[in-house]
Amino acid sequence: MVITLSKAGLETEARRLARRVRLDGYVPQLVVGIRRGGEHVARMAMEEFPEGRLALVNRQRPGTKIKGGLRLGAVLPHLPYTVTDSMRRLEHRVRFRRHARRPAGADTGRHAEPEGHGLGAGNFDERRILVIDDAVDSGETMTDVVSYLGERFPRAEIRTFAIAHTMPHSVLRPDYAAFACGNLVRFFWSEDYHARA
Repeated sequence: MVITLSKAGLETEARRLARRVRLDGYVPQLVVGIRRGGEHVARMAMEEFPEGRLALVNRQRPGTKIKGGLRLGAVLPHLPYTVTDSMRRLEHRVRFRRHARRPAGADTGRHAEPEGHGLGAGNFDERRILVIDDAVDSGETMTDVVSYLGERFPRAEIRTFAIAHTMPHSVLRPDYAAFACGNLVRFFWSEDYHARA
């Protein structure tokens, strides 16, 4: 199933999930958003964590860069969702198969690069860090960011948060997810997003 989230719909889901984190008794002192999509989600979730600070990191999967180079942006918003939903499911199946063939623990050679504000200041002894992304597919992006933060802040308790968790055998399963495996999410910044009439 493909779920389409407008900006308001995403804010509702992000804040609902953030309240679930708080109900678990986990109040992050640092929220780390993974750019691009995770930045939107993290900023929305921060409304539920006013005592926390926000930091951003860059880490983009190769498929995102490839899609950007295809120049489909002008066409996708005009295609019906039935067509773009099929394209999303096909892309997901291809990524799933590619991920399934990769040996467990294989190093992808890609690592998180710190970017933005919030990572350099403060005393991080006993800190709680919440890492947020829009979606966890293979789990490699989130794993790289968590590894980077774990090395930088070894005493921190790090938890993970994503709106969608799409692959059942990902290398990382987010601690908190709004939509579980079997659901793909079209976000309002997606090239194929358009408001329904």
